[in-house]
Amino acid sequence: MNALESLTKSVGIDWTKVNIWWDSGRRLNAEFGVSPQEYLDFAYQDSQSNDTRGCINAISNAKRSSECQIDEFCACLGYINKELPKNVTNYVEKYSPTTKNLKILPKLKLLNALDVAPLVLILKMRSTRNKVEYQYKLPNKDETTEAIEIAELFNAKVNNALMNFGEGILLRSDDKQKKFCDWILTAINIVSIFMVLLEMRKKEIF
Repeated sequence: MNALESLTKSVGIDWTKVNIWWDSGRRLNAEFGVSPQEYLDFAYQDSQSNDTRGCINAISNAKRSSECQIDEFCACLGYINKELPKNVTNYVEKYSPTTKNLKILPKLKLLNALDVAPLVLILKMRSTRNKVEYQYKLPNKDETTEAIEIAELFNAKVNNALMNFGEGILLRSDDKQKKFCDWILTAINIVSIFMVLLEMRKKEIF
């Protein structure tokens, strides 16, 4: 008997008579000194100058905005370091094979593998940035506006993936209706849920 089976038995609930629902969630969040939206606001402000310097700064801030959004997403998943764990890179190789030979950040490959952001959007954003930072080409007004709009769309896609993460689970047991009705259990994972249930049983809550 493994640990999960042991916990299930210890809790003492007939799970065939338990209904389980996800509780309402919240947005996952990682705090940085400057937020993705603030960088995007800087990009819009820079673009208003209508000169070369303004266009270059606008594209740079649009890039920073998306990179900040990527880092926030990964930080929310627990991947704070630049290097992704081996099991994650294996997942990326399996579910995003089209990005295998692309010279893009591993985190971008992860976003594509998780279907958070489409590959075409990632490549378009990368192309615009490369023209300015590596090919030293002067961007025009249209290219600047496009870069900001791409960053805004990209950020919205990533931000949407961080919304409505469940904070708890609603359990209802029909066979113990009087003592065990509607309990909201805030838990990070299923093992935590069982541990909470076990403590509730010890205290004769149900």
